[in-house]
Amino acid sequence: MARRKNPESEVRKAIVDMLLKHDRLVIRANSGAHKTPQQKRFIWFVMWFFQGKWKYAGVSDVIAIGRTGRFIAIEVKVDATKKPREMQQHFLTEVEATNGIAIVGYSADQVKAILENEGEL
Repeated sequence: MARRKNPESEVRKAIVDMLLKHDRLVIRANSGAHKTPQQKRFIWFVMWFFQGKWKYAGVSDVIAIGRTGRFIAIEVKVDATKKPREMQQHFLTEVEATNGIAIVGYSADQVKAILENEGEL
């Protein structure tokens, strides 16, 4: 059976490839949980601290370091009708509050234009 294409993963790959082409440090962040069969409990991975509590969701899809060392968070979406979920938006807001660059990325070209404008490519 053929594997179903995921348009978001294609956009994410194009963004990561573009960043790597420009020699940026790139981290592909997966967040979520895995239920262990033996212990029947969830093991969480990728956590971040927000409003005095550790959060298990919301970390952007792609994390990078810009040319000048700025932290870049890119939440990948397929098109402009898709908006970040609440915890994803909280993460992006925290990134911006600490002088990072927070992007909702719909294409590699769009992300590239933003980062060039910011002087980070």
